[in-house]
Amino acid sequence: MNRNKFASLALTAAAVTAYSAITGKGIFNKIRFKKERDAIGRYVESNYPEAVYSPVQKTELGYAVVVRRKGSKSNIMIYATPTADGHYVFREVK
Repeated sequence: MNRNKFASLALTAAAVTAYSAITGKGIFNKIRFKKERDAIGRYVESNYPEAVYSPVQKTELGYAVVVRRKGSKSNIMIYATPTADGHYVFREVK
C-alpha cells in the first residue's frame, strides 16, 4: 500500500472516529450520555429488572431508549426529559 492510500485510510478512520465521538455512537454513547445513561439505567432496573436497553438517543425534548424485557415480545420506548433541577421525568410508550 502506498503512502497516499495509507494516509487517506488513516484520515478516513480518524474522521469516522471523531464523528462517532461527537454524535455519541457506538462505544462513545456511554461516554457522551453518561449522566442520562445512569438515570435511565436506575429507572429501568427499578421498573424492569433483568431488562436491557438500547443506546441513548438524543431527541427534541430529551433522550430516548428502547427497553427489551426478558421473556416479552414487545418493547417499551422510554423518554427521559431533563428538568431545571437536574432530574429527569420519564414517560413510557408501550
